[in-house]
Amino acid sequence: MKSAHVLFVIMICILFYSCESLIEILFGKNEEFTFIRADYVGDQLKIDGYYYCRYNVYDTASYYILFLYKNGIVLNGGYPYENELSVREDEFKNGLYKKSVKKIANYWGLFTIDSTTIQYEMLHGGPFRAMIDSGIIINDTTFVILKRKSSYGTYGIKEKALQDTFRLKPFSPKPDSTNVFIK
Repeated sequence: MKSAHVLFVIMICILFYSCESLIEILFGKNEEFTFIRADYVGDQLKIDGYYYCRYNVYDTASYYILFLYKNGIVLNGGYPYENELSVREDEFKNGLYKKSVKKIANYWGLFTIDSTTIQYEMLHGGPFRAMIDSGIIINDTTFVILKRKSSYGTYGIKEKALQDTFRLKPFSPKPDSTNVFIK
């Protein structure tokens, strides 16, 4: 009986160890970013806070939060409901949010700004597919994302029209942009 338990534990360990490999065999590997990290030195958008897009979900508001950093990194700040926003902001300040997402690939990405356009590339799905959201800059505190497309044009993912308006909320300190996915 004891050897059966040991064998069971060994099989579970092997399963968990090879689970990522099995997922890659069945569904493919995570895609790599096509963007190359470059410092943001422009003044088209202020980055001394976070950008949010407000959505109405049933009878309450939800926010999609993005942090843009001078080193060209974008961090997904999550999707808190309006009544959770102050708690999320506390997590940004005290480091709990960064600790919880530092090893989750789809929270990190890269952005570029060219004149009056903004693009950011992030991973979506699982295995993760690189997607580029792009839009126009309205002023130095507002941009509108108009479309999303696959970075590689893969897996039958078509371009998707969006109309997401992001506005700056001054905020400090921002979570640290250091992560294991983008150097």
